[in-house]
Amino acid sequence: RRFGLPAAIVRREVRHESEARGLSLEDRARRVRYAAFQEIATEQAATRLALAHTADDQAETVLMRLLRGCGLTGLAGIPMTRALGEVTIIRPLLGVWREEVLGYLRQHRLSCRQDPTNRDPRFLRNRIRHELLPLLEREYNPQLKRLLNQLAEQCRTDAGFLSEAAQRYWKRLVKPQNGHLAIRQERFLKQPKALQRQLIRMAVQQVQGDLTGFEFRHWVEIERLFTERPTGTILDLPGHVRLERVRDRVLVRLEACHDRGTRLALPR
Repeated sequence: RRFGLPAAIVRREVRHESEARGLSLEDRARRVRYAAFQEIATEQAATRLALAHTADDQAETVLMRLLRGCGLTGLAGIPMTRALGEVTIIRPLLGVWREEVLGYLRQHRLSCRQDPTNRDPRFLRNRIRHELLPLLEREYNPQLKRLLNQLAEQCRTDAGFLSEAAQRYWKRLVKPQNGHLAIRQERFLKQPKALQRQLIRMAVQQVQGDLTGFEFRHWVEIERLFTERPTGTILDLPGHVRLERVRDRVLVRLEACHDRGTRLALPR
């Protein structure tokens, strides 16, 4: 009211959102939050959504993903910009440290609100923020957060190049067919392994919307599906994604429901 700016207060049920997909409470809350952001941006005819992630958030994200065993794309961390439907997310503070933001607030005598869940040790990010990162900085390298941001930038550049290369090969190797994607096996296997993995990530993202639950062990099974498994083999991945070997192709589609996790069903 003081600044004459509109504000929207949104309340949503989080606990039961996407439980069937085995998401953590943090993941479910994030999905609900971004859906609310997108809804409000659409109502306001906004083309940009500015979020306040800082360089500290980036360092925490990279370390958390490293602990979870991610690859190049995961180590790229939080992107500076990305699409959210018709809206573009921007993060103008991603190169600013949290202490710089707090220092600005103190200098200008501005108050801020702290989310109490940010100190809840049940959440992995909070343990990394309050326990692991301070320990690593104190005992191993005081510049660790800066180096994690540097790693994210390097991986983002390399991942971007790989993504552009995969986009060029997409139409040659992947064809939409009756609600699923068909990947040509022979042409697929002629590509470098890094490109193969990027194409699979793109296919999973296209049918599922994201890469939730997708891990390196799943890639190992997918590789075997292309190289070793006989026609008729079905591979189920997290998020209801199903891959099936059909003669000279592998089909990728979204199933209505099946057991979570990787389940390999061999033909009779």
